Amino acid sequence: MRKAGCNGMKLKRCPFCGGKAEVGYGESFMHKTAFIYCMDCHIRTKPQMEGMTMPYNGKPGTYISLEKCKQMASSEWNRRVHDTYMVMSEGEAGA
Repeated sequence: MRKAGCNGMKLKRCPFCGGKAEVGYGESFMHKTAFIYCMDCHIRTKPQMEGMTMPYNGKPGTYISLEKCKQMASSEWNRRVHDTYMVMSEGEAGA
């Protein structure tokens, strides 16, 4: 695994231990991958693979660059439960 700087990307702290996050690179099936991982507890996002996507519903495949893979991985890393879900009051939770 190779690690690199984030080139200006803002990465949140690890949601498990609060450690610093970094961008990591690897290779999978002869394609480069990018992922985000915690330098302390080593949890990481799933690898995002560069390359062509498959055609779907009559739409042509598109090329996903390694830079786009980094963006997708950082979006996944920075997503938190409280960002997407509303907190229910006690009365709503039992309904």
